[in-house]
Amino acid sequence: MKSRYNLWKKQLIVFGAQLYLRGRSIQIGGDTVIDVSAGHILYPLFAVRQFFKEIIIIECNDQCIKGVRNWIDNDPGAHDWSYASKALKEIENASESYQDIEAMTRRKMKRIEKCDLAKKNPTSPVELPKADCVICFRTLDGVSPDRNAFRRNLKNLSSLLKAGGNLVLLADIGTSYLMVGDDKFFVLDYDESFLTQVLKDEGYTIKCYEKVGGESTSDLYALKKAILVVAEKQ
Repeated sequence: MKSRYNLWKKQLIVFGAQLYLRGRSIQIGGDTVIDVSAGHILYPLFAVRQFFKEIIIIECNDQCIKGVRNWIDNDPGAHDWSYASKALKEIENASESYQDIEAMTRRKMKRIEKCDLAKKNPTSPVELPKADCVICFRTLDGVSPDRNAFRRNLKNLSSLLKAGGNLVLLADIGTSYLMVGDDKFFVLDYDESFLTQVLKDEGYTIKCYEKVGGESTSDLYALKKAILVVAEKQ
């Protein structure tokens, strides 16, 4: 169990580092970022906190919403993300403390909404303002039972994004499951050609496409490749 958790933490840190560095180099930013990440994972938001004025979080279930709210409220039972904020402080070579990184992220979290990516408006009946950026950390892979559903869900997710805005994905290539504790969760298995084609079909121009970490076979998952994608909506 501990080895699984350490592997998960390592990949989060690598992804966050690459997201920060690529986000800075290709100048993603603007007023609003919407995050729809699997579980109540907050590390991607630490990495982009300086690039946006406001953070909106959308989650697929009430348990994840509760987990985010607990962290925002500094609830004693909230997940401790300090390992991630400390790692990012080193990567950024920041003068601010890791507590400052977390505090800035909390201040910018303006709202949390429930979502269903199978709906044309994923947050229906709530209408969100279109965002400058949408971050999706593995959610499309987990909620799409097949490739047609993936296409539909991507289309619906894209409706939340402004023209000219950036979609940021962490996509798992060649994975069919993910272990969280003792629970095994489905992950849609697809290849790189499918991912790039579906983005092209939805009118995206890929600005960044790079590998995150290495191939991994463990009791957590069998992963050929994890990909960080930044794509601009036309």
